[in-house]
Amino acid sequence: MLLRNEYEKIGFETFWGGVLGIISISAVIAEMILGGITPASAASAVKDISGTLIVVILLFFAIKQLIPKKAKDFKGIFKNEMEKVITKYKPLIKADEETEGRYVIASKIDSLFDNNTGSYIRLFDFDYRSKLTFAVSKTLFIGRSKEEFSEQGKIISDISHKISTSYDGIVSCNAEKDGFTINFQNELCTTEDAALAAQIVDNVILLYIAEYKK
Repeated sequence: MLLRNEYEKIGFETFWGGVLGIISISAVIAEMILGGITPASAASAVKDISGTLIVVILLFFAIKQLIPKKAKDFKGIFKNEMEKVITKYKPLIKADEETEGRYVIASKIDSLFDNNTGSYIRLFDFDYRSKLTFAVSKTLFIGRSKEEFSEQGKIISDISHKISTSYDGIVSCNAEKDGFTINFQNELCTTEDAALAAQIVDNVILLYIAEYKK
């Protein structure tokens, strides 16, 4: 069953012309079979079907255009989208050079202002299918001190709740021991999916900045 917006994209004439065309072709074939297949009936059927087939082809072509196309290089497209995020927060985050799918963040979020990044630590891992796994580390949020990271659970809960609420019906979030996982309800494969994943990463980074305590 087509959704309303998909129906509107196809258009009234294309949709109903195609539907009626399918019915008409089915009727011609049924009539030929029931009346007995002869050279004359077959020729008549071909003539009737050929005049209707074009509207059916137009309908199937319109529907095909609505089906999301898998990106040939999803991983590469995601990396390109992440380059925009990296540039936006430079020098705060970057791709890890040793681990595929991993991005790291400066241990000093205020490096956004003074470029003093300190060491880089894990921000998230992406499986390039349906899961982003973020780390919520003591080093990032309160520094390398003997102070207990008592707000870790709250930070994980706050960020997870915000993301799952903002992208309701698209993702779900699960709290982990030292972070959280964002699970996409559908496997990611299109150009639009890659942009969406990068957008969610961008939003999580903003939430990290908001939770920064140093």
